Amino acid sequence: ELAQWMVDLTQQEAERLRQGGVERVLPLSATSYSTKDTGTVILNCIDVTTGFDFARVSQILISPPTECPYKEHFAHVHVVLQAGGQELSAVCLLVPYLFDTRQKRNTLKAFEMRNTSGKETRLRVDAFDAQ
Repeated sequence: ELAQWMVDLTQQEAERLRQGGVERVLPLSATSYSTKDTGTVILNCIDVTTGFDFARVSQILISPPTECPYKEHFAHVHVVLQAGGQELSAVCLLVPYLFDTRQKRNTLKAFEMRNTSGKETRLRVDAFDAQ
């Protein structure tokens, strides 16, 4: 049930992005989720079922969390990875992420993405400051 719920949420978000004008949305799945506490930051680690080189990501966005109805103290977010520039024609990779809400230090700002080749790429969510 949990896995299907995450697949359904990801498909709904992909459709929402397409309707919003994002032409190339590629929903991906993950084989595992974990966190690493480096002492200064909590890294959100995702093993993604793709050979894509995450070093090509130009922007990372995180959706607001949705409480998980199947796992107490967990929530789901969409990790939206934009590659190929800032224009809407760029490809957007959509990765589901399930995290433990009891980890209060986890700000969902630091991610480590690992592809099927084992290549790890660290990505940081930068705050948007509208002035």
